[in-house]
Amino acid sequence: MSKKIVLAVIGRHKIGNWVIPQKIQSAICHAVASNMNEKISFVISEYQQSSGIPNLLKYLKLNKKNIKKIIFVSIFQLGKNKKEVIQNYNKIKKYNCLFFAETIYSKYKSIKQIKNFVKFIFNIKYYKK
Repeated sequence: MSKKIVLAVIGRHKIGNWVIPQKIQSAICHAVASNMNEKISFVISEYQQSSGIPNLLKYLKLNKKNIKKIIFVSIFQLGKNKKEVIQNYNKIKKYNCLFFAETIYSKYKSIKQIKNFVKFIFNIKYYKK
């Protein structure tokens, strides 16, 4: 049996309305893993110009049985708008995902709770474009 992998996802500097350098994103993911007594096996870096998580989805397709956890800095790494975030979440919902900034651990949340949270956040004036 192969070892289970803990992934960290870092990406573009702008996540939601925050600007977070990749070095800080990486440090956040490593700190979160350390607090859970885990070690990150692999860091997936998304393209600066990409919206969503295309590199992660490719990696998951190749290694779907070996993934233990996926650590994100924020749920806003999944996309730039409500529809894109929910679509991408649906693609990764079977994995244990942790979204640090929002303190969401998907293992303990239903898809309905995630959808309601995303809709609520995007309706806040601060996040509207």
